[in-house]
Amino acid sequence: MFKIKENIKSYKKILNIYEKCNWKAYTNDKERLIRAIENSDYNISVWDKKKLIGFSRIITDNEHILYLQDILVLPNYQNMGVGSKMLKKIAEKYSHIRQKILIADKSKLLGNFYLKNKFKLIKDYPVNCFIRLENYDVN
Repeated sequence: MFKIKENIKSYKKILNIYEKCNWKAYTNDKERLIRAIENSDYNISVWDKKKLIGFSRIITDNEHILYLQDILVLPNYQNMGVGSKMLKKIAEKYSHIRQKILIADKSKLLGNFYLKNKFKLIKDYPVNCFIRLENYDVN
């Protein structure tokens, strides 16, 4: 059985999961990643005994909007409900917040995961979404 922990500061283990999930845009500057985690409003993690297998962090004003910044699950633990467990806990903790937003890579697998967890594509709402990416390599 996996265990959930909140607001961990085990930076070595957190850096390891980003590396194992191949998030190079983040791991290229580990000090910046640690600062980003420290500046996040909340993080949630899933553990298999002493092994960190899932990690997510959010940014929120705790009233109207929540931005799901990262959600990572070690490859060997994907499709075992780990990511869904984190999203469920976040949704319960922040049920009072109307807008929960995330930006994810364009992949059918990720799209299906978020749809399964009650997220919808922006095109399904009567709103626009705008994004400005700095130093973003589309390749």
